[in-house]
Amino acid sequence: MCSSFVKPSDTNQMRAWKNYLPVIISTIALSIVAIWNAFPLLYADTSTFLVSGFELETPFDRPISYGILLRIFSLNGMFIWLVVILQSFLVSWLSLRLFHSAKDHDKWQWFGVLALICAALFSTLSWYTSLLTPDIFSAIAALALINLLVGKSQKKITITLYLIFFVSVTTHLGHVSYFIAFIALLALLKLIKGVNALKAIRWQKIAVLFSLTCLSILTMGSAMAKSKNGFFLAAMLENGVLVPYLDEACETQDYEICKYKDELPQKAWEFLWLESSPFYKMGDWKGSREEFGEIISETLTNPRYIALHIQCSLKASLKQAVTFGVADGTGAFGEKTELNQRIHAYLPNSVSGFKYSRQYKDQLKGMEWLNRFLMLTTICFALISLAWFLRWKQLNETIQLTLLLMLIALLLNVWVSGTFGNAIPRLGGKMIWFLPIIAFLGLKNRIQKSDQIKS
Repeated sequence: MCSSFVKPSDTNQMRAWKNYLPVIISTIALSIVAIWNAFPLLYADTSTFLVSGFELETPFDRPISYGILLRIFSLNGMFIWLVVILQSFLVSWLSLRLFHSAKDHDKWQWFGVLALICAALFSTLSWYTSLLTPDIFSAIAALALINLLVGKSQKKITITLYLIFFVSVTTHLGHVSYFIAFIALLALLKLIKGVNALKAIRWQKIAVLFSLTCLSILTMGSAMAKSKNGFFLAAMLENGVLVPYLDEACETQDYEICKYKDELPQKAWEFLWLESSPFYKMGDWKGSREEFGEIISETLTNPRYIALHIQCSLKASLKQAVTFGVADGTGAFGEKTELNQRIHAYLPNSVSGFKYSRQYKDQLKGMEWLNRFLMLTTICFALISLAWFLRWKQLNETIQLTLLLMLIALLLNVWVSGTFGNAIPRLGGKMIWFLPIIAFLGLKNRIQKSDQIKS
C-alpha cells in the first residue's frame, strides 16, 4: 500500500543515489589518512606548489599545473579539503570502472568498493590521495589510460577520460618520459602477434594518448628546459655513472664540477636540495645547465658509458622495486618553516585546522612499524597477483588486458623513478597500491567463473 504513494521521480532519485553510493563511500575511505591526521598531508614541495598556483609563477624545477589545481579546487584557498576529495574521487571513480560488469553490475561495484577499502587500509593508497603533491596523479593518469584502452565507453565518458589523462600528465615533469615509454611499449607489444591481450586496443587511441602526452610538454616546457639536466645528472650521481665518468674526463676536460669531484654527496636529493652542495656553488639550475647537458650527452654517446647507464638503471630499478613506504618527508613544518608561512598567506581559513593536525604536532614520526606492516601486506598482494598471472589462460580477455596494463604501469614506475629520479620510499609508494587492485580483479574473474559453472 505504501509503495503507491512513491512518485516515479522519487524512485529515480533513489536509484541515482544508489548508483553514486559506491564512489561516495570509496572516496571517504581513500581520504581516511587525511581524516585521521585532521588535515591533508603536507610535503616540503607543497610550499612551491602553493606559490606557483597563487602567484601564477612557473617554478624552475616543476610545472605550474598542480599549483593551479590546488588553487582552483581549494576555491582560491577557502577550503583545501576539496583537493583531497578530488584526488580520492578520481581514484575511486577510475578504479571502480575497472570492476564494471554487464551482469550483476551492483554486486561488482560493491566488490570494487571492498577492494578500495582494503587498499586504503592495507597499502599506501590513502597516504597519497591525502597528500598535497602531484604524486597521486601518476596513478590517476595511468588509470585513465587503462580505462580508455579497456572496453568501450560513451562519448562523454571517453572525452572526460582523455581530459583527466591530459591534465594528470601535465602535473609532473617525469610524466612525459613515463607515458611516452608506456605508450611506445604498448605499440611494440601490440605488433608482437603472441600478445593476444593487446589485440583489442585500437591504434587510434594509442595515437591520441601519445599526442596528448607530447602536447603536455607545452604546459611545462619552460620548467623542463631549465631543470631536466640537473635532475638527470643527479640521478647519474646516485646510480653510479657520474663519478666514474668524472674520474676519466676531468683529466682532459675543464669542467666546473671537477673542482668539487671529491665533495659530491652520494644521494641525488642531497646534491639538488642541500645548500652546501656543489650544485649551488656552480650556479644551481641556470648556471650548471649547459655543462650538465654536455656531460650527459658524452655519456649517452659513448658505448662504454651507455653500457654503464644500462647496468646502473637495472640496479636502480631493482632498488626502487623494494623501496616504498609512507610518511616519507611529512615533517612537522613549524612556525619558522617556509611552508607554514605560505599556509598562513594562501590558506588563511585552514591555519587553525593545520595547527590541530597530527602532522603539525610532529606525531607522524616513528612510522617504521607501519611501513613494515605495509611491506608484509604488499608481499601478500604481490603473491596473490602472481597467482592470477600464472593462471593467465583462465582469465577472460578484459581482465587479462587490465592486469597486463596495470603490471606495465607498476614496472615502468619502478624503472622511471629509479633511473631518472632516485630510489626513495615516496616514489615507490605512489603506485605500489595497484597490487591489491590487481589481486581483487583476479578474484572477481575467479568468482565469475565459479558462478557460471554453478549456473
